[in-house]
Amino acid sequence: MKTQIQYKERGQALVIIAIAAIALFGFAALAIDGSMVFSDRRHSQNASDTAVLAAALAKVQKDYKGVQTADWQSAAYALAAENGYIDTDPDTQVLVGLCTSPLVTEDGRTYECEGIPAGENPAHFIHVHIKSVVHLSLAQVLGWQTMTNHTDAVSRATEPENSNWYDGYGIASTHQGCWDNQNEVPFDLGGSSTTFVNGAGVLVSAICPGDQSINVSGNPDLDTTTGVCAPGTTSLPSGDVDNLGNPGLQPACNAPDPDNYTLPSEPICENEGDIKEKSNGIWEAQPGYYNDTFPTDIQGGQATIKLRKGIYCLKDGIKLGAGWDITTDWDGSNTHEPATEGVFFFVSGGDVEFNGGAYAFLHAMSSNTNSDFKPEWLNLLMYISNTAEVHITGGSGSTFTGTILAPKSAVTLQGSTDNTGGNVTLDSQIIADIVKITGNTALTIVYNESNNAVTTKSPGVVLIR
Repeated sequence: MKTQIQYKERGQALVIIAIAAIALFGFAALAIDGSMVFSDRRHSQNASDTAVLAAALAKVQKDYKGVQTADWQSAAYALAAENGYIDTDPDTQVLVGLCTSPLVTEDGRTYECEGIPAGENPAHFIHVHIKSVVHLSLAQVLGWQTMTNHTDAVSRATEPENSNWYDGYGIASTHQGCWDNQNEVPFDLGGSSTTFVNGAGVLVSAICPGDQSINVSGNPDLDTTTGVCAPGTTSLPSGDVDNLGNPGLQPACNAPDPDNYTLPSEPICENEGDIKEKSNGIWEAQPGYYNDTFPTDIQGGQATIKLRKGIYCLKDGIKLGAGWDITTDWDGSNTHEPATEGVFFFVSGGDVEFNGGAYAFLHAMSSNTNSDFKPEWLNLLMYISNTAEVHITGGSGSTFTGTILAPKSAVTLQGSTDNTGGNVTLDSQIIADIVKITGNTALTIVYNESNNAVTTKSPGVVLIR
């Protein structure tokens, strides 16, 4: 008879329960302590972002003398402290610096700026790094005492500075839309004339496929010094590319950002302008505001309008008819006298038209008139703030000197000549929403930095990373 052996299994469940308890405890520790670590990381990242933006704002703030008004590093430390990250806390380290060199933590780790666009100056970017130690609770049973979070933020802090409009392009089309059935072409080159842009090039800001930013029709030629900057425009017909001259189309160029530029302040003309006939066919105009189309009240088909130095606020545009002469050459010397000559046309309504049968000798003001005169108005011949149609033709020998700024308008430029072979010269920079060049005779545009207005590049405060 065999003896039946009975095995006792009492106590095995305790082992399973103990193992399960450890696993459950581990999951609880992961849930509780992990959420603490994740929450701190998210809070630390928000603190880094706000601190780096505070530093950037402080860095670009300057008083009227151009002196920085705040300590940008202190601003970053203060914002981090407001969010609970104090640099003197043993569990926290806050680092603030420019992107010209990496930030180094107390344990020797280095952190480089990331996200800076290629070609940008690292000195224009600020880097904030926050190191924070999170003390764990339940995970200490498993041997984990602390976990450390590292967060970074980078911001652009480009200080305001005087600059040429649109990097000194002689003609700039700022239109952002592309040519289709509903939109006009940003840059339209037509007719059979030759347009010279000496000392500069042409900018077409719109980034469009194919030929949707530039249209060439007829048999025109465009000769420039630095080419036609049209980002992304690579597929114009070969004949049209030839019309753009040498060095021709520059599809790989970097177009300036319109948001980087500050429009000039709008002048307020307190006194009413006045035009009076001083002698037979000779009229004299005084600066001030004009409610009617300028020049107003002139009778007859022949007239010479001499403009006194100053600001002309025009609420219904300009229309210069055939047979009319308009000049800032007050003394008749055929040269510009900065102390006594020059005008600034501020057009807030209506269109602008210089007829091909008219003669113009216009020069912007190149010297201050009084303490109320803004620096951004120097060498600004026309500022057209409304949406207008602007036609600049001018008779043979006409000259326009100074920047023509029409950011909302379509500007049409057309050469004109007579049997003497004279042509129109614009010693100007033409900035418009849409630019059209047409006509059958030569048009010369000369870009001379000293004869054109400057602007202030807007301070750039942008969170990069």
